[in-house]
Amino acid sequence: MFSRKKATSQAEKIRETAQQLADDTCSGLHEVAGRSCGWIKANPWAAVGAGALVGLLAGVLLTCNKGE
Repeated sequence: MFSRKKATSQAEKIRETAQQLADDTCSGLHEVAGRSCGWIKANPWAAVGAGALVGLLAGVLLTCNKGE
């Protein structure tokens, strides 16, 4: 059978793994955000163009009739 002690141990391992994964993800996102900020400061007009293109594509995708 499965003991309470073993279940608690497994749950603790899973919690630690999830916490480590969350910390790694957060750290990676901070790094990407920092790089993005630097790129946007160095290339402001390219960033405006990229934002406009993303907005245009989102608008087209949201308003398409899906073949109707």
